[in-house]
Amino acid sequence: CKSTPHPTNFHKAALILQNASRIYSTLLTLLIGLVGAVMFHVIGFPVPMLTGPAVLVSCAALLGLRMQLLGPLKPLCFTLLGIVIGCTVTPDVLRAALAWPLSFSILAVCVVCTTLLCRWGLYRLFGFDWATASLCALPGHLSFVLAYSEDVAANTSVVAVVQSIRVLFLSLGVPAILAIFFAAPDFAAAPLPTLNLKETLTLAMLALGVGGVFQHMRLPAGFLLGGLVISSLGQLSSLVDGRLADPLEAAALIALGALIGSRFNGIQPSMLKSAFFAGLFLTCLSIVVAALGSLCAVALLDLDLAILLISFAPGGVEAMAAIAAEMGLNPAFVAGHHVWRLIILTLLISALGLVKPQR
Repeated sequence: CKSTPHPTNFHKAALILQNASRIYSTLLTLLIGLVGAVMFHVIGFPVPMLTGPAVLVSCAALLGLRMQLLGPLKPLCFTLLGIVIGCTVTPDVLRAALAWPLSFSILAVCVVCTTLLCRWGLYRLFGFDWATASLCALPGHLSFVLAYSEDVAANTSVVAVVQSIRVLFLSLGVPAILAIFFAAPDFAAAPLPTLNLKETLTLAMLALGVGGVFQHMRLPAGFLLGGLVISSLGQLSSLVDGRLADPLEAAALIALGALIGSRFNGIQPSMLKSAFFAGLFLTCLSIVVAALGSLCAVALLDLDLAILLISFAPGGVEAMAAIAAEMGLNPAFVAGHHVWRLIILTLLISALGLVKPQR
């Protein structure tokens, strides 16, 4: 009788095909992201390296293409963005941080108000069940929210879609609002020199190590924080003086935009239709609350309204900080506020109450 291949050979062949499929999907995702970045640059949309890939990769995913990035690319992308942010940390920034506690307090009030108002709207106006409405209403911390939804009577798929729509709309809407209503910042200061290859590799390796520790400690945006901390310490100690090369920064932004778009993998048109207006509702309401909170902060602090708005808008930490860096705002200030928002959400979710109230 004919001999049959050993089962191990089938297993190895399946692994090879699976890895080849992942590599192909990653290359295709990055290519589509690059095309989106070029398109949005040509039409003059704000922060095209982020917004273009987010839109085009989202469309490709909704059309049925498998959009994904290989696992190691995600921490590398976030680490590079953290380094970009850390390069802006100067003694002047630290002195300005004295005003942050009051701004943090106003942000905390905004987060609670946004959550409660959005939950009420999803429950009363859109007919979501109480647990699903509660988790959809949380302005951020998607991975934590999805993990939590598995332990309660919530529709995890709906939560994922609505939250993804919120992140996409905010990633597109915040740059557009800033570009339309606020003047471009003054770039009179001399630009930082570009870090050389040795400095870049040293920062990246140290930042990846620290980011891995932060991730193990379950800190929000661990790899981005790792890049921010290492880069900031390097700048403040004068061990390094400069910023990432433009191609590296652009590549990190394109990868981040592609990651945002890849969240729409496997979403059925029927689910997208029902979740679209809920996501739009969350986006509009959260921007209104963020604007009101920003106006309160402007009245109490000597801070620019544009930077407060992007700090209070509940988009992704990495996306909002990257947008701030690209638009010439203070990305360290923005990142600090968004990390604080995630900490608040971690505390809030356990106190939110997922038991259905009496109508």
